[in-house]
Amino acid sequence: MHETANIYAFYDMPHLLKGIINNLERNDYKIECEIISAVPKLSAKHIHPGLFDKMNVKRTAQGFSRSVYAGTSEHDVNEGSTRQATANFVLKINLMFDMFNSRSLFDKNSDKRALNMKRDGVHYLLTSRLQQDPLENIFSLIRMRYGYGRTPSAKEFR
Repeated sequence: MHETANIYAFYDMPHLLKGIINNLERNDYKIECEIISAVPKLSAKHIHPGLFDKMNVKRTAQGFSRSVYAGTSEHDVNEGSTRQATANFVLKINLMFDMFNSRSLFDKNSDKRALNMKRDGVHYLLTSRLQQDPLENIFSLIRMRYGYGRTPSAKEFR
């Protein structure tokens, strides 16, 4: 490896969100009724997702949105409370999701804009392209073309 090469690490946010949800469920998390009523966008599928609901990245991301942060933090003014810590966690996850899921150079939300790198020959970076899902979608199309039950040969793949 070249001594001056830069290495950048990025989160795969859809899979990170799914991991967070699985860990919360494994540790038997509880959500208070006041929080649910304060965030009308949350549904039962957000709180207790079924097997296929967990795979829905959009719904999972909604559970870590700014509106969930606002609904969670508005009911508690105590700085060191568990509810405030949860609200801060939700806000951090929301920010990370926006930053590592950029799809445009220009967005009214600056956190959702492509990374402006201007170094190493890269001018900008759409971070959503660094996730595993686009690659999984390509392989899904290939499997669909050749039948779901078999793996295409290298010649067919080409």
